[in-house]
Amino acid sequence: MTPFYLPYAALILVLFMSPSLALGATLCSGPLKPSCVDMDFTYESESSTIRCEQDLNRFLDEARKYVECLHTLIDETREEISTAKEEFDEKAGSNDRPQTSAK
Repeated sequence: MTPFYLPYAALILVLFMSPSLALGATLCSGPLKPSCVDMDFTYESESSTIRCEQDLNRFLDEARKYVECLHTLIDETREEISTAKEEFDEKAGSNDRPQTSAK
């Protein structure tokens, strides 16, 4: 039997190992395509075809949400990059010293 605290310990470990998770970063999880789309028996009866179409519609809805989530994640990352650069420039006095080029 699994000790009751094990799931909590795992969660705490994940949060400490990934600071971005602890800070509330956006997490996006891609949907899985319904397997019925690739199965021949799906198209042998109207009921299985309809059921698969319903699964496919759910998949498409989840895929749209996933794409929106990725756009949000990209926007958040761009903002984080910009903020880090501005913070660095401010603290390092980048305006007072020569710029170095990245190679």
